[in-house]
Amino acid sequence: MREAGSSQHRRRAVNANNRAWELIESPSLTAAEIPLLICAATAAQWHWRRAEPDPHSVRHLRAMHLLVFALARAGRGSDAAALAGGLAAEQSRATTGLTPFDRAMTLACQACAANAAPGSALRTALETLDADERRVITALFAPR
Repeated sequence: MREAGSSQHRRRAVNANNRAWELIESPSLTAAEIPLLICAATAAQWHWRRAEPDPHSVRHLRAMHLLVFALARAGRGSDAAALAGGLAAEQSRATTGLTPFDRAMTLACQACAANAAPGSALRTALETLDADERRVITALFAPR
């Protein structure tokens, strides 16, 4: 089987990424949607790594953010926590395109994976974001 080109991987990554975020943000998940969520997040990560082979790409970090939130939303907190532990190292490798939003998302992932309320580091990071970015992150902690 022939390997897809980077533009095909990018298109597939975007589609899987969008589907996973739709499920994460939904008010409730059915039992049938939980494996779809995990598959979509995993597929997004896999395709981003092929679309952007640079190990320092911020897309790799964002794909990990997505997978942590997907696992936490699916009730797989221990898996999310294990993955979130590697986010700081992944963030330090993401030397191109890193934004304050990305840094705040790393902190949000760590809090979410620990099943904790946002801590002071995340609250401080949120202060550096614009209103739309702040709204995205705080919505992740809204009760469902």
